[in-house]
Amino acid sequence: YYRTRLLLLGRELLKQKNKVIPIVIGQAIQPQQLKDYSAQQLVSYLKMRTYLLSSQLDKNEQNQKEDRIEQTIIAPIDKKLLSNELSQLPAKQHLLDYKTFSVYYGYYEQLPNVIKEIGRLREVTFRKLKEGSGLACDTDEYDKTYTQLFIWDNREREIIGAYRFGESERLMENDSIQNMYLTNIFHFSQEFINQNFPALEMGRSFIIEKHQRSFYGLFLLWRGIGEFLLAHPYYRTLYGTVSLSLTYSQLSLELMEQVLITPTNKVQAKYPMQSKLIPEVVSYLNQNTLSISELSILIKSIEKDHKDLPVLVKQYAKLGAVFHKIALDKNFLNTPGLLLTVNMEKVPLPQLNSYLNQRGNEYLNYQEGF
Repeated sequence: YYRTRLLLLGRELLKQKNKVIPIVIGQAIQPQQLKDYSAQQLVSYLKMRTYLLSSQLDKNEQNQKEDRIEQTIIAPIDKKLLSNELSQLPAKQHLLDYKTFSVYYGYYEQLPNVIKEIGRLREVTFRKLKEGSGLACDTDEYDKTYTQLFIWDNREREIIGAYRFGESERLMENDSIQNMYLTNIFHFSQEFINQNFPALEMGRSFIIEKHQRSFYGLFLLWRGIGEFLLAHPYYRTLYGTVSLSLTYSQLSLELMEQVLITPTNKVQAKYPMQSKLIPEVVSYLNQNTLSISELSILIKSIEKDHKDLPVLVKQYAKLGAVFHKIALDKNFLNTPGLLLTVNMEKVPLPQLNSYLNQRGNEYLNYQEGF
């Protein structure tokens, strides 16, 4: 009863006598963020933002990296060995060129040294984000069966970024999905992964540090994927996870889980992330659908360095990705992985054309069976 609650306020105030009261001040909320809110919506939003500040009092500011012994990263692979392997790739595996960069794809039996160098660069890049395998080179048995797509800098003769993907028809034996990396992180129902049509399992993407602020790094990886899809148009579904860096606060990770996930019983996390969002915040999010841009504002208000949502999350969201679960990857320092699927046939044509070199209709009109 509200009047009884008011009577108890005095007691709650007196309980704080001789105690230190911590105060948290958040980021300024810009007027344009609130211009379309009614009075009641404004009150509810500001109440939720205030409770988020309360949550920050109870959580570690950043996730703590596990204590572990990290091996010394291997030396760079000789550039002559890398160039020699590239020169022997079939012409069809040279996907595109841009300025001094070329995008290729290949397999372990063609590119053992290139893949070893990709593994070295992965480990260097991921360790800076408090991730990585902790090994001298981030390679595993999946590198021997997965496809490697990578950007080669012809001027510097070095790899600047890569993406790894599994071609489902190459991986599935006797209709089993156990050769797919994602089965280490999630339990899948028979209906979740469409075994009647080939699909691509995406993962382990990176851009080396000195190119991370450039526009062309991620752009070239996606253009490369687009060219691969044009050459193999029977692939219509992309599966994958986006690694959510351990440099994010636990609160930010919990918000991503609450806002982005579309609940499903067709997949379960083997190692779920523990979420303890306070009920008032959960209640607001259940009653109000937040857009990616609105979630972005919340994340930047929470993070001390004001970092945004991961770029890949935004990129996949533009493609209409459905986000299913977050689970901890035990092979990757318990880094949370955000599972998603993209149905390429449902991607808006302007977006599709931007990745498929204006050949979206050609890709969509492919009719022949696999």
